[in-house]
Amino acid sequence: MHKIDIDDEVYEHLLRATKRLGESANDVLRRELKIGKASVTTRQSQRDEEMLRYINSSQFRAIKTATKKYLAILIRACDKNEKGVAQLLELPGGRERVYFARKRSEIENTGKSTHPEQIPTGDIWVLTNMATDQKRSKLTDALGALGYGSDAITQACAALA
Repeated sequence: MHKIDIDDEVYEHLLRATKRLGESANDVLRRELKIGKASVTTRQSQRDEEMLRYINSSQFRAIKTATKKYLAILIRACDKNEKGVAQLLELPGGRERVYFARKRSEIENTGKSTHPEQIPTGDIWVLTNMATDQKRSKLTDALGALGYGSDAITQACAALA
């Protein structure tokens, strides 16, 4: 895959030409240039599209707090990638904090008021008592480790607001 720079006018055209939520710029260009659809839909793009549908669903929009949205996205992402869940444990922690752990106590022992919550798939615990910006940062790391693309990650993080 190659990356290109485009000017603002072309970018605005791509935005206006988007026909469905979560449609990639590549898909818009293929349609506009009458190239046709990509021959193979990758596993990543399927997962990305599922995540985008979820964060735009009425079920997800009904969730009121950033913490609950953070957990819902992580649960959904882990549910779709049980093998990748172990990679969350390899993500770096903070100076003193552990963000992902196998046991609740591993998170609780790193500070006061950590409020660990369980992600059922893979039996992973996650620290939830942090600012929304930090949740976005950890969500970016987690979704990246689980193999999500940049569009899905960006929109998932924006959905925490």
